[in-house]
Amino acid sequence: MMEWQKEHAIPIQAAAKLPPEKLKDKFLIGTMWDVDFPEYCEEYDKVIAQFQVPPEDSEGKK
Repeated sequence: MMEWQKEHAIPIQAAAKLPPEKLKDKFLIGTMWDVDFPEYCEEYDKVIAQFQVPPEDSEGKK
């Protein structure tokens, strides 16, 4: 099984240069999608801060 995988795996950069008939029965390996997303904890902290009541309002003072 490992030998089959080695023989049929093609890096994405190499696959871009090959004709479609050479890609038959092959699968791509490598980084297919690389997008930076904001850190989850940072975004969650923003949501929490958005819904927090300021300290002076929590005691009924304005």
